[in-house]
Amino acid sequence: MTLEKLTIDYESDGRRESLEALFNPGRLVFRRGADWETVDAARADGLRALKFKGRQSPTLALDLFFDTYDAPDTGSMSWARSLKPFASVMRNAPSNVLDRTRAIDRLTAVDRERHEPPTCILRWGRNVLFCGVLTGADTTVTLFLPDGTPVRATVSCRFTAREVRQRELHSADVAKKYTVQPGDTLSLIASTVYMDPRRWRPIARANALDDPLRLTPGQILLIPKLRS
Repeated sequence: MTLEKLTIDYESDGRRESLEALFNPGRLVFRRGADWETVDAARADGLRALKFKGRQSPTLALDLFFDTYDAPDTGSMSWARSLKPFASVMRNAPSNVLDRTRAIDRLTAVDRERHEPPTCILRWGRNVLFCGVLTGADTTVTLFLPDGTPVRATVSCRFTAREVRQRELHSADVAKKYTVQPGDTLSLIASTVYMDPRRWRPIARANALDDPLRLTPGQILLIPKLRS
């Protein structure tokens, strides 16, 4: 039984593309949070109250590894072809690993039609781990050849879900779009965009959802404005 590789699917200039990790990450860090603001109201105990402003967009942090020093000889090992574009070098001739890490740059390239970087879908086997945009990538080189050529590196990536921005959460009279995340339900989405989980039916009608319980991660939903 082979170990499935983590892949990143995205669309660039109308074409579907996919990047496959050289090594599966050792850990995945999912983050969720909420924004609160201090209310300048006098209290008997001298403490200030907090007022809820909205949810922060979920994020995923993971490390991707690039290695040209220990890369196999692709001429003798056919399975190594599946490692492209991250590794396709000869064992006896390690190349500059930074030429490989530039594959991540595609995830921040601006699409000529959409005028923004692509939305990425991170998959591990059959599981969709996350949907969002790459908002940060820090490259750390960890091994050099005697002549100074970098041959091993780690790219720490941060992806952020494309949820409705917090300043719009209370604007129920403005139409919006929402990217479905793993584990989302219409009630949860309604809670996010309308601050009321019971208002999921307008979303279902606007998107012609026959089964409101079946949502696909990465799916773009129209969030209609609520009528008064």
